[in-house]
Amino acid sequence: MATVTLGNIKFNWKGPYNNSTAYVVDDVVSSGGSSYVCILASTGNAVSNGTYWQQMSAAGTDGTDLTSTLTTQGDILYRDGSGLQRLGAGTSGQALLTGGAGANPSWGAVSAGVTKYCCFRPSSNGTSAGVIDAGVIVTNTFSGSELNANGTFTASEAGNYYFSSSHMHAMNGQSAFGVLLQKNGSTINGGQTYLENYDDMATTSVIIDLAVNDTLTAYAQNGVYNNYGCRVIMKLN
Repeated sequence: MATVTLGNIKFNWKGPYNNSTAYVVDDVVSSGGSSYVCILASTGNAVSNGTYWQQMSAAGTDGTDLTSTLTTQGDILYRDGSGLQRLGAGTSGQALLTGGAGANPSWGAVSAGVTKYCCFRPSSNGTSAGVIDAGVIVTNTFSGSELNANGTFTASEAGNYYFSSSHMHAMNGQSAFGVLLQKNGSTINGGQTYLENYDDMATTSVIIDLAVNDTLTAYAQNGVYNNYGCRVIMKLN
């Protein structure tokens, strides 16, 4: 019976390429992080010689060794303008803050949310148009100079403020009119409410950014009931 030589029926891993080793077809070696398969038996022919070798896989790009950058539990990795950097753990209760594009992250205190507030029942402004007085102050953590009796709030700190006002129409028979939330005497966009009937109650509120010495007032285009309503101002940060 005739004998048929099949040769290798699977790849033969030979480890790193050795210039003195005799290689046969389907031998596989490694060199420079890549692997190569022998396609023609030879000895001393480098894997770069395409007559004898064909590349099976190419070496990938080495990753970055972070063990020298991240050294302590809680470390955070970030990129600055030149490369990877370590941000050590902050203290208990701090939050990770960003300064926006072009700035590095840092640890800092979380905004306290509402930091100051006041609530009062505004008094009547009579039967004519005008700024509604402060009336009865229910609670106030602002300074006395910020909220005065005539209903004008003057900011001593810059920041975001919540401003809400509820009012009831004054007397039976009066025409419909508006109550306007104002910043520095100008109506705030979205800060208008409309009272149609004498027993109407209407509320409007806004969140607005104030600079130091900016003012908030509620201006009624006609008379409102005394102590029927509520005004709230809160500093949000």
